[in-house]
Amino acid sequence: MNAPVTPPTELRRLFDRLAAKAPVIRATTAEQRAEKLRQLLKATLEARPAILEAGRKELRLTDTDIDAQLLMVKGEAEFIASHVKEWMEPGKIQGTLMTLGKKCYVQYEPKGVVLNLATWNAPIAIGLVPLMGAIAAGCTMMLKPSELAPHSAQVLADIVAKVFPEDEFAVVQGGPEVAQEV
Repeated sequence: MNAPVTPPTELRRLFDRLAAKAPVIRATTAEQRAEKLRQLLKATLEARPAILEAGRKELRLTDTDIDAQLLMVKGEAEFIASHVKEWMEPGKIQGTLMTLGKKCYVQYEPKGVVLNLATWNAPIAIGLVPLMGAIAAGCTMMLKPSELAPHSAQVLADIVAKVFPEDEFAVVQGGPEVAQEV
C-alpha cells in the first residue's frame, strides 16, 4: 500500500491553521482536555480490528503484540485524564532570599504546535502516546506516522479525524521529504 503524500503547500497550510488555533486550545479546561483523551481512547479501541489488520500486514505481529500497544495507549490515556487537572494547577515552590516577600510557583504552559515523527515498530503507541501529553498540555498537534507503516498511518489518520478537527490535530503522510519539510 502506498500511503498518500501530503504536499508541501498543504503542510504549510496545516501548520498555519494549527498555530492559529493554539491560543484557543491553550484556554481549554482540564475537563475538556480529559474528555478529548477519553474520546481518543474510545476511537482507538473501536478501531482495534483495523489496527490488528494493519499490524499483521506490516509487521506480521500477533494480536497479542498489537494489543500490547493498545494497552499502552489505554494506560496512558486513563492516567493522563485522571491527573490533568492537578498538573494544570500552579505548583508552589520554596522562595529564596532573592524572592523574599514574593509568591513563588511554577506554572506550566502550552508551547503551541507539537510535532510527533512516529516510528514504524509500534506505530499506534508511538503515534498516539507522546501526543497525549500534548493534549493534556493544551497544545495543537501534528503527527507524521512512518511511511514504513502505511496501513497503520491510515488507521491513525482515521482515528484522529473522528475525534479532532484538522486545525487541532493534523495527520500528515509521506516519506523523508515530508518529515524534512515539517
